[in-house]
Amino acid sequence: MVANFSYRPPNVSFDPEKEEPIRVRPCVNNTIYDPERKDTIMIRLKHEKPGTWFVKARAFTGELFVTALIFLVVITFVMQSYAVEGSSMQPTLESGDRLIAEKVSYRFGSIDQGDIVVLYYPADPSKTFIKRVIARPGDTIAFKEGTPVVNGATLSEAFVSPLFRSHESRRSMVVPPGYYFVMGDHRNVSYDSRHFGFVPEKYILARAVVRFWPLNKIGLIGW
Repeated sequence: MVANFSYRPPNVSFDPEKEEPIRVRPCVNNTIYDPERKDTIMIRLKHEKPGTWFVKARAFTGELFVTALIFLVVITFVMQSYAVEGSSMQPTLESGDRLIAEKVSYRFGSIDQGDIVVLYYPADPSKTFIKRVIARPGDTIAFKEGTPVVNGATLSEAFVSPLFRSHESRRSMVVPPGYYFVMGDHRNVSYDSRHFGFVPEKYILARAVVRFWPLNKIGLIGW
């Protein structure tokens, strides 16, 4: 059996560079064994060089830094978790739901109609909202008894409950280049582009993809 000890027995000659095995007389239950017997054990005393603790601390700090860097990169460029507050996205999302939103697809692709997105509130970018994209840059949008009409086609919105549908009508308007028209699924209470106007593309942060809380509602989020 080999063990490492920092204690050096008295009267024992020890060379830390050679680390020579030393025969000892183990004591078990207050009985000292005869060194000539076969059950005498061999141990190897290992000298820990000065500064080893510093090397270990530096290695740990390096691992911690790499972990923090990976975490920062993931949050900044890949995905992030969000908590839903309020009822503006009912019945699709409820207040208290927690979801994962990804940031990669919008760096390489387009923001599509029907995407549920996390965005900065245009009037106060320190706040974030979650809404659904209804119209894209260049689209013409109007409302007929609460139903959006985009480019002359009435949208089929099965995700909007009849109880949550508004009944307003609005004249057509064109979404400017680089902007989007967003709305909440609960049309009667949602504060959205009908109130604060179009949302610049740079204010759209991520696309909601997965709900992970509550557990009985885990699943993908989509149109």
